[in-house]
Amino acid sequence: MPRLTSCLLLAVACGMPASLMAVEDASNAPPAATAPTTPAADPTTPPGPAPAATAPAPPPAPPSQAVQDFQAAMNGNDSDAKRDAIKALVSSSAGDDDTVLPLLVQAVSDRQGHDAAVTALRDRTGLVPSPYAGQSRYPGYASGDNPADWNAWLADRTQDMANRAKIAAAEKAAKDAEKTANKALKTADAAHAKATDAAKAAGATGDATAASTTSADAPGTATTTADAADEKKQVPDDLGALNRVVFKNGSSLACYILTRRTDADGNLLTLRVVHPDGSGEETLDASLIARVESMH
Repeated sequence: MPRLTSCLLLAVACGMPASLMAVEDASNAPPAATAPTTPAADPTTPPGPAPAATAPAPPPAPPSQAVQDFQAAMNGNDSDAKRDAIKALVSSSAGDDDTVLPLLVQAVSDRQGHDAAVTALRDRTGLVPSPYAGQSRYPGYASGDNPADWNAWLADRTQDMANRAKIAAAEKAAKDAEKTANKALKTADAAHAKATDAAKAAGATGDATAASTTSADAPGTATTTADAADEKKQVPDDLGALNRVVFKNGSSLACYILTRRTDADGNLLTLRVVHPDGSGEETLDASLIARVESMH
């Protein structure tokens, strides 16, 4: 027992200096590096512009309840539900023709919904079958009540809607070009009047053209714009006779024909025309044109 006590005391005595040295080293160690602090914002500095928030595109409008009921009914085998759903598509509240007519044509192919679909198509379009089988087509009644007949009718309608959209776009482009030309002409007239007044004030009353040319030599004058507008108004005199292009929707366009492009059979494909008011050239698709007439 005395020997064990002595060993313990010796071990404690030997360990104390190391502990004391560790404590002393820790107290003498340099302070740990700290992360740099971010300086506070200056309250007198105005905040920068906030990033512009991009508004998300609005989600497409959900189909009407009648369309949802139709799709659910056609996926089932309940003939009564199909007929009821088909009849509901006749109402204008079910959707526009571009949405509803393809669904009704689809239902013509259904054995249970065929008769109801044909009746609904007649009610929705207001069309009546021709007394002579196969003698009618879009924009009249379909050539028959078979699925193939109505699918051909729908394809013709889709093409007609696309042509109408092209014609509307061409008319808008023509109107925009006319507005641009009119604006340029007004600017040119105002610039000519201003240049003439300046020439008269300077005493150059003899030759207005020479005064305009002299004024055009100075950069940034209005005469340069006027001369450019005069050049735009001038149309070559070797373009032949003036023609009128009559579109299928009844509108017309006066122009000079530069080139006609046809296929191997001689059918017209496109017309390259130039506007007589100097607003530029344009290519017209033959599918938009009803006829071309000479104005002389």
